[in-house]
Amino acid sequence: MALYGTQWFASSGPSDDSWAGLSESDADANTFVLAMEGTGTTEVGAGFGISTDSAKQFTVSGTVSAVDSDGYRTLNDGKFDFNTSPSEILAGAFGSGTNTWFWGMKMKDVVSNSDNAFLNFIGGTSGATADCSIYCSKTNSTTLRFIATTNNASGTQPHSNQTITFQPNSTHYVWLCHWSDGTYVRGGWVSSSTDDTGPKNYSDFPATQRFSVSSSKGFEPSSGTYTFHVQSGTGAGIGQNNANAKGEYKLNKFVISTLPTIVND
Repeated sequence: MALYGTQWFASSGPSDDSWAGLSESDADANTFVLAMEGTGTTEVGAGFGISTDSAKQFTVSGTVSAVDSDGYRTLNDGKFDFNTSPSEILAGAFGSGTNTWFWGMKMKDVVSNSDNAFLNFIGGTSGATADCSIYCSKTNSTTLRFIATTNNASGTQPHSNQTITFQPNSTHYVWLCHWSDGTYVRGGWVSSSTDDTGPKNYSDFPATQRFSVSSSKGFEPSSGTYTFHVQSGTGAGIGQNNANAKGEYKLNKFVISTLPTIVND
């Protein structure tokens, strides 16, 4: 099985040679890692060369438990907001107008409610904060929708809205991913009754639990400058979708990268 290996993470690397095995100490200029470690209202990740803690910080909103002995925090209608505006995390992931990117979440005990949200960013320039966005949330109890927009949805999008089957066993581990290699944008999820290394190849995602769209389009704000702010009020973060839906699952890790990370075979 071909892997990206040390092409995309720090030389020490994760123990299982996968994105889901990364720790914050593995983060580098290309990859940001947020691992659940805290007990309070913030979590601080690492990566993208961001040195200031406040710029790497996610802030709890709603009900989020302290980290448990297995490294998970339970979101019960809760979320983790990106903490600053402009967002250095978004700038690190998309600020060069790149058309290669990845984000992934490792979770367990995912609730099948139709208002369950996973990742949302609404960002762009300081004067037009909804220029670019990603939404990933449940549309009903059995499906999951991925949305990606650029130029405030007025231009060619990275991909059209994609809906896939999503109803994992309520006690399973779940790996959720969305990525672009500059030729295709793909997304999907995998679940298992036991902890695992998670998906490394596109073929690891079952056929009904993935999508693939031919696309070389990246994210860019309409001004043509790549300064990503976070929309105030509705915000952006993990476990949120336009402030209406919030997360209902146990979260272990969030990874975002400028590299595609999943092997497209």
